[in-house]
Amino acid sequence: MSPRPAITAAWVVASFAAFALVGGNALAHGGGWRPPPPTDTGGGGGHRTGPPTDPGGSSGGPTNPGNPKGPGTPGGGKGDTTPPNEGDPAKPSTPASAPAAPASTPGPGAPTTHGPSGPKAPVNGPRTSGKGNYGRRSTNDGDRWEHWWAGQRELYLTRRHGVSLTPRTLAGSTGTPSGAPGLRATILPILASALRDPSSDVADSAAIALGRCVRAEESGPIVPVLVASLRHPDRQVGDAAALGLGILGGTEVIRPLTELALDDDAGRSHCRSGGPIDTLLRSQAALALGLTRTPESLAPLTRLALASDTPRELAASAVLALGLAHDAAPAVAVSLVRLLDDRALDREVRAQVPIALARLPGTAARAALPKLVQLLGDRMTSDVLARSSAIALGRIATVEDGEVVDLLMIVTKQDEDFATRQFALLALGRIHERARESTDRSALTAEVTARRTSAVQTFLVDQLRRPTHKSLAPYAALALGLFARGDANFEDASASPALAATRKALADAFGDEADPSVAGAIAIALGLAGATDSAPLLRRELAQTANPTLRGHIAVALGLLRDPEAMAPLTKLLADPAIPPAARIDVARGLAMVGDADLEERLLALLRQSGDTPSAIAYAKALGLVGGERAVASLAALTTDRTAPALQRAFAVVALGLIGEKTALPWNAPYLIDANYTVPLRALEEIADIL
Repeated sequence: MSPRPAITAAWVVASFAAFALVGGNALAHGGGWRPPPPTDTGGGGGHRTGPPTDPGGSSGGPTNPGNPKGPGTPGGGKGDTTPPNEGDPAKPSTPASAPAAPASTPGPGAPTTHGPSGPKAPVNGPRTSGKGNYGRRSTNDGDRWEHWWAGQRELYLTRRHGVSLTPRTLAGSTGTPSGAPGLRATILPILASALRDPSSDVADSAAIALGRCVRAEESGPIVPVLVASLRHPDRQVGDAAALGLGILGGTEVIRPLTELALDDDAGRSHCRSGGPIDTLLRSQAALALGLTRTPESLAPLTRLALASDTPRELAASAVLALGLAHDAAPAVAVSLVRLLDDRALDREVRAQVPIALARLPGTAARAALPKLVQLLGDRMTSDVLARSSAIALGRIATVEDGEVVDLLMIVTKQDEDFATRQFALLALGRIHERARESTDRSALTAEVTARRTSAVQTFLVDQLRRPTHKSLAPYAALALGLFARGDANFEDASASPALAATRKALADAFGDEADPSVAGAIAIALGLAGATDSAPLLRRELAQTANPTLRGHIAVALGLLRDPEAMAPLTKLLADPAIPPAARIDVARGLAMVGDADLEERLLALLRQSGDTPSAIAYAKALGLVGGERAVASLAALTTDRTAPALQRAFAVVALGLIGEKTALPWNAPYLIDANYTVPLRALEEIADIL
């Protein structure tokens, strides 16, 4: 089958030659997005399925993860309306008003040309109408942008009070340690004691917290403690101990994690299993091996990824873990491409391969570019694999890769699968977010790239204001927010005309939007775009809307804009009992970013006064994210207070782990940034659900 864009033969040949060179050298806990429930309950047979009978993927796709409907509340401000049929799996996924996908027209190829709203498809493609079960399916439009944002937000939000963590890379690098060594030394004895707590909630939180606070080179005394916790009678503590070992890192954790992942006699002994180790625990052990980023983890992970009898979930976890093996990237890329070429591979395992490839550094990832382009442009590609290919292209391609940019715009407009369109939009934003990192400075390339970038901006604005389907509008907004960050003048006092136009388009869209979910996405996009002129508009909506989720998103946006005038309304909102816990954490983070010097004391006071468990949990989490040394004593006291509810004590442990974390980004960020959250994977869901 022909790919959709007019990809030049020379480009493909050159790219595959680059990959051949790489291969030759190789041969010489807190809220996150919720993926759909798994279709494989673990255990059982391998992940090879034989010749596929449904290459188009007519029986897979998202099943409306999470609660799709924003709580629209009658009254002033946004939140009065909710689009009909949004996220309702019992109703058709394609509304009657949705535009039909254009039929393919066979004929000679033609070059891609730019128009007012982006490139036009070549006359011989893209083919969006399949035969029988082939081709792309329309998916339920209940997949919400919040799932994507939950995985990316730590790239942009302040993690600790007064400290901005906005890395310019999407590689999920651990960066500079952020917890002060003295502070961690204070916290560690408390966490070690909590690991032996009779409450399973407290003990499993301590296992994760110990891993995130102790450096690999200092892990000697902690490894035996966590290994012993694998035998805990409560399964959740054993699972947390396995992840804690991976977060801890170092060579000493490789052996027990390998024994768990391979389900050998020693592994069964670790967890006192009278029979085979549960697939979920094995999968978590595989993901934990990836977190160690050690050469010793490669052999067991490669074995699990390539073996035909590996259970589906375990194989997918091993694939994702291999994507973190940066030091052995060329060899890992060869193994991953073997899997990508295996058409008999389980669809959901194969869908994780582009994600893992994209997380490899440098030429190892770039070499797979033509293969990913072909997959995204081929109507025979399953939906979940097409989505992953779009995500991966957003991470690998550059603004100079015009064919890729054109393909993503075509897919956005014409693909039959809404989730693939959404990821294509985000990929356009990702590519242009890195525009300032471009190394090709030739005058000709700069001129061509400038024209193409202008066309992409026009295209994204058009998709925001006149989307081909309503489900695309929030993704177009977020893509524009990312797009703005790549402007050469993003951090300057005066914006370039293009940057000013992007910010104005977002502000205009926010003012016109009635759907609270879409408005929330636009608010976040305004924050990402640095649209400081929009702060009064956001503050006005914060005062008018009764929708708590939208208020939380506006709080984050105002924080991203570092708006000092937002401090008073956000301070009032933080103590509002009507605000749900998740939104309350957003408000706290917004306050931290606008520079509230008294925030830590205020959160401590609210924690002491909280009369219900959800509020206490929210304040404890917020303290972990934006607190510091002053919070440690109070959190430690709560941890050891046996009269307090176990869940409150457990989240105090979580907060201590956050405060003492040894890395700049959270430990699970490498697996959450640019993930395909539409692929069911329980082990990844567990990781995403840990703050």
